[in-house]
Amino acid sequence: MRGLRRWARWGAVAALAGIILALVFALRGKGWLPWGPEDVWASIQREGVLRVCMDASYPPFEYVDASGQFYGFDVDLAQALAARWGVRAEFVNLSFDGLYDALFVKRCDLILSALPYDRTMTRDVLFTPPYFDVGQVLLVRPEEAAIASLADLAGRRVGVELGAEGHHLLRTWNRYHPQQVEIIPFREREDLAQALGWGEVSAIVCDQVAAFDLVQKGMARRAGPMLTTAPLVGATRLEGARLVAEFQRALEAWQADGTWLILQEKWFGQGEALP
Repeated sequence: MRGLRRWARWGAVAALAGIILALVFALRGKGWLPWGPEDVWASIQREGVLRVCMDASYPPFEYVDASGQFYGFDVDLAQALAARWGVRAEFVNLSFDGLYDALFVKRCDLILSALPYDRTMTRDVLFTPPYFDVGQVLLVRPEEAAIASLADLAGRRVGVELGAEGHHLLRTWNRYHPQQVEIIPFREREDLAQALGWGEVSAIVCDQVAAFDLVQKGMARRAGPMLTTAPLVGATRLEGARLVAEFQRALEAWQADGTWLILQEKWFGQGEALP
């Protein structure tokens, strides 16, 4: 009987120790203890590596060639950040849906992957300042000089990709403006450029990435300012406030000395990288 009581006491002590350890690990994970998660910036400096998660299947932002080499706007941005911070960049290629999970389990320090800002994630991650805008723009033929806005297209045919943001944008425009346009939806984005070139439509609405390509090829001219904004950001863990601050300093410095314009024009030509 005495032995049973002794084992019962040891069992209770072990259970209590388990509860305390679980509580400590939970508090540490939230950064509420002085020996909580290591600051992301400190970890990068200690290891000498900036680990970047991306879904490298979205050119021109990120893609991988047959030899496994990473290329793209986000890739160059990550390498420029690493060089500025005195470390090397290391890339982790994942499906887009797995990026946040990889960040949480510390497979990487920063997500750079044409990532849209998501207000529902602000309690879980820290977002960098926006570094690119993929909002909607209005394109016309290069020789068309009279069109500067949707208001100039009243009664004329405007092409959009079926069901895309541009389609919804024009439907909203027609609902609230007397200068309504005739919406011509196409199933494929490639058909938009063809329709514009052949004069089937007077203008098209598409995102800025598609617009860059058409403008670069001399197939279209951008008319007026951006119609919508869709900022792209980086993301890091909640312990990454210093990293976010250094990211912003880098953007400001590169805008001031022209580096940012060179990087942007390498992949997109003329446009609006920063919103």
